[in-house]
Amino acid sequence: MRRIISGIRTAVLMICLTAALGITVYAEETVQVSFDSLTLQSDGSASWSMSGAPENREVEYYQLRLSRLSNNHWNDSYRSVNVREDNYYNFSFGSTGVYRFMVRARFYGGGVTQWSGYSNEVTVTRDDVDHWSDGGGLDPAMDIIYNNNKNGNYGPGYALGVSSGTTPGGGPMSAGPGAASGTSGWVEDSKGVWYRFSNGTYPSNGWHYLDNNWYYFDASGYRVTGWIWYNDHWYYCCPGGYMVTGWNNVNNKWYYMDPSGIMQTGYITINGLAYYLDPSSGARFENGYTPDGHYFDKDGVMII
Repeated sequence: MRRIISGIRTAVLMICLTAALGITVYAEETVQVSFDSLTLQSDGSASWSMSGAPENREVEYYQLRLSRLSNNHWNDSYRSVNVREDNYYNFSFGSTGVYRFMVRARFYGGGVTQWSGYSNEVTVTRDDVDHWSDGGGLDPAMDIIYNNNKNGNYGPGYALGVSSGTTPGGGPMSAGPGAASGTSGWVEDSKGVWYRFSNGTYPSNGWHYLDNNWYYFDASGYRVTGWIWYNDHWYYCCPGGYMVTGWNNVNNKWYYMDPSGIMQTGYITINGLAYYLDPSSGARFENGYTPDGHYFDKDGVMII
């Protein structure tokens, strides 16, 4: 009896509060509709059609849920977006992989449909990845490294290879510029920059920690700069060669890398300020409203 009385008191209190604040509370009514023609393209284009909604119901927005196949399991919460445009959205894939999506609609005045079934599955390859704002495909200035090692998940913190005997370019080992015989240091030749250890070997094929920084070396042993795609994440090595963290301006756009160097996307909070990083490119959103209605100023800080 006490529990019943307590529940009644709580309900009355909620009614009084909502009335005093002028809040209208709608029940989460399920509206039965049919979704058809869910189509997903490798360029990120998603489309669908909906029929059967009551004539007095107007769609406020669609909710899309993008799924990605990872380790033979579908991650159904990979990305969620609200779309006010009718029946179309472009996910602008920023990562390779296998994808599918589902959709439901929310109506003005309350009410939501059931989730649709899944769309077709698409495989996004390197050539499909649209990591840049102009949407023009692969940037020829960008170095993209794929991890083909099957022995585990590597990244910063793991050195995958050390080679010896010849230079990365295939010539006989020599001290080279900046590295005297028997010492370690950076060496530059006609093909690029590499690192010579004092014993005559050099790092290759992965991340290596040198001079208090992380560097990435290709299979031939040359240092890689620019954007690096590694183990399903983007990293950035600056022109000096080392991996960056925190805020970084790349081609006049701001990006944020966490302490492990992974480029961040979506909403983040730094020093009490909220920012929004494009889910596909990672670029900071500025001077406008996001699809879910938040406004960001010229410095990318969320105002409302």
